[in-house]
Amino acid sequence: MRKLARCFLLSGILALGTAFPAFANFSWQVENMNTDYVGTATVTVKDWEGNTYSETAPVVRNGAVVTFTELDNSAEFFVNAYDTEGNPITDFGGTGISGSVSQGDRFQYRMDWDSQKGIWNSSFEGQAGIFEIGAYDYAGGVWQQKFIIDGACSSSILSNVQRTNQNADSYTWRSNSVGWWVERPDGTYLTNSWYQSPASSLWYYMGADGYMLTDTTTPDGYYVNADGVWVQ
Repeated sequence: MRKLARCFLLSGILALGTAFPAFANFSWQVENMNTDYVGTATVTVKDWEGNTYSETAPVVRNGAVVTFTELDNSAEFFVNAYDTEGNPITDFGGTGISGSVSQGDRFQYRMDWDSQKGIWNSSFEGQAGIFEIGAYDYAGGVWQQKFIIDGACSSSILSNVQRTNQNADSYTWRSNSVGWWVERPDGTYLTNSWYQSPASSLWYYMGADGYMLTDTTTPDGYYVNADGVWVQ
């Protein structure tokens, strides 16, 4: 029988949190004393039966704290981990986290393998490349979100790496009669990418031609309003 997970129920808000679109009835953000959200990547992993599948996930630094907020029903959380080759670490994680989270409550977890493996008494000798945090509510819904530890995973299981938030404070908004775009310091511009404004912390999506999308659904399924702002 798997041990109960030990979660970090932290008091207070840590500096420089980075929000990202919600999944199902939960919203989440990565928080730490550094800017931990550094981009996204498509990662290939194996499930518990050995089947291979790919999933796009944020890339975060080791030790990042992720905060989940329950938007609807009471829920229980679970945590799994994968090694640097995308294989599940079989003696770590599961659905046994004790306690429930009510509507509006938060759950926080620190993605640091060295400390987490001790809590679980995992015998795995390597490093975790991916943490998976999910939840199930009492209405029967189950959701999960993976987080890739920056620099930990083998390059053979990563693809489509985007670091759209790195050096974001040096990017510049530009516009013409067609619309708005975000220019890099070298004069190139973002395409097919989310951009978070350092000034407002609001998220915008730059399309294939570089122009900010407005009043539409982004390619990854999120709505941006007439001002281009992602609507949670």
